[in-house]
Amino acid sequence: MPMKALAGLLILFMGVGAVSCRPAQDRESAPVTPKAADTQTSQQRIMPHLVPEHAVRSSKIRVELPAALTRGNVIEWHLNGMKFPTAGSSREFPANLIKRDDVLQAYIVNDGERIASNRIIVRNSPPVITRAVIMPERPSAASKVAVHVTAEDDDNDIVFFRYAWIVNGKRSGEGPELKEPLKRGDRLTVEVYPADGRESGMPVTLKTEAVNAPPVVKDGTDEFDGATYRYRMNAVDPDGDIPAYTLAQGPVGMKLDSTTGVATWESGDASGEYQVAVAVTDGHGGKTVFGWRVSVGRK
Repeated sequence: MPMKALAGLLILFMGVGAVSCRPAQDRESAPVTPKAADTQTSQQRIMPHLVPEHAVRSSKIRVELPAALTRGNVIEWHLNGMKFPTAGSSREFPANLIKRDDVLQAYIVNDGERIASNRIIVRNSPPVITRAVIMPERPSAASKVAVHVTAEDDDNDIVFFRYAWIVNGKRSGEGPELKEPLKRGDRLTVEVYPADGRESGMPVTLKTEAVNAPPVVKDGTDEFDGATYRYRMNAVDPDGDIPAYTLAQGPVGMKLDSTTGVATWESGDASGEYQVAVAVTDGHGGKTVFGWRVSVGRK
């Protein structure tokens, strides 16, 4: 190959190599355009923020300021789109001045610029049960069982209640009173759910156990043939137990059948008024004392 041609190729090769090895200084010094997300984050950092975001009527709403706006700024409170001068420039909105569905927003006046916070819409306040009790406190088979409930609602709504009675693990009614009869040892649960027409509040669960019910004694029947006096007692036990009878007080000679509850007395020549008392038991700690008066020898 001629020497001139070889020299030309060598110069061309060296030129290409110089181009490919040059540092990209121009690209590194070019300005970088911020992304939209970065711009949004920067704006959020300088915005005032109202908390809590899920506010109700009783909430203490305050404005949190970014570091750049902590000093030398005026706070304007706006309620339902109107400036609320009563709030002044405090970071906390005055309590008890808002109600459900109100819209609250704050503006920060900084060097003549007004910077708006997020908006808060006041939510509904669910009702709260303040007291719930099963009455009577120790129910039995002889009791009329009901649940007594009171509740409060910050929005002054009417509070409604839903009830769920459960006896021994089975659903047993949905009203304020228990319709199903109880017996000794029954496990009783009632769940109470408050609501204000918009949403439900936290439920309350009450539990108890039915205790033994003493025998119930009503007026019995008596007869007197001039010599022998008889009185037949009328006793029943709400738990189905068989009553037992014991004479606690009576005239001399009166006898009482402990199983049937029939009292007999051969009065003889006795005359006057006598007090009789009988104790009726059920074998489970239940006891009822029943008394009456017997008059003989008088017309």
